[in-house]
Amino acid sequence: MKYFRKITGEKVYLSPMCIEDAETYCTWLNDEYVSGRIGLYGRVNSASGEREYIERVHKERTHYYAIVLTENDKLIGNIGIEDIDDISRTANIGYLSAKKRTDERVMAVRLCALPASMLLII
Repeated sequence: MKYFRKITGEKVYLSPMCIEDAETYCTWLNDEYVSGRIGLYGRVNSASGEREYIERVHKERTHYYAIVLTENDKLIGNIGIEDIDDISRTANIGYLSAKKRTDERVMAVRLCALPASMLLII
């Protein structure tokens, strides 16, 4: 099994990022539309660099997850929770999606709209 359900919703679930998806992430990050929206347009992205990134994310025990469709286990993006402040109960949440205007992108955006406290129960 490639993905492991950490939080399951009606249409998507969150799973730890999978090293086998490095080439998919690389393709997305080299797309002008995607990389331009997240400020990485000028960066050189490679599959090996993405594999290293995913390995580092797992080692550091950070909160980065793949967003996967429940109906067919298709990867549609990822979501990250950073700068978690337990005192003020705040965090920064970001997502990556290769889709421009589709239901899949809408689902990723809706995940970011959830209160961080709901996502931090992972």
